[in-house]
Amino acid sequence: MEGLKGLGAPSDLRGDGVPEEMPPSAREALMEAEKARDRALDRVVLTHQRTVARSMEDYKVKMKKKLLELERRKRREQDLELLSRAVAQTINHRNYLESRRRSPLRPV
Repeated sequence: MEGLKGLGAPSDLRGDGVPEEMPPSAREALMEAEKARDRALDRVVLTHQRTVARSMEDYKVKMKKKLLELERRKRREQDLELLSRAVAQTINHRNYLESRRRSPLRPV
């Protein structure tokens, strides 16, 4: 409104921010410029909201991948633990059977 100084006193302003003494064509041009500015701001806000939403979705996907990887790693460690126990039991059982077979106290 700095460029419009002298065209109307502040008491002459209507609710839309346009001085009443302004010619209709200039008033319409000013209103159109304000509407264009508002539309541009709306586009900026909408773009920002979409960007934030997209980055939140990316973050959720990234966290979900990390959780899945941790779960896989945990399962893999559990599987290795079970496998090592099974191998140890098999070796112990084989050794037990061999010791029984070689035992001099074995009944014939």
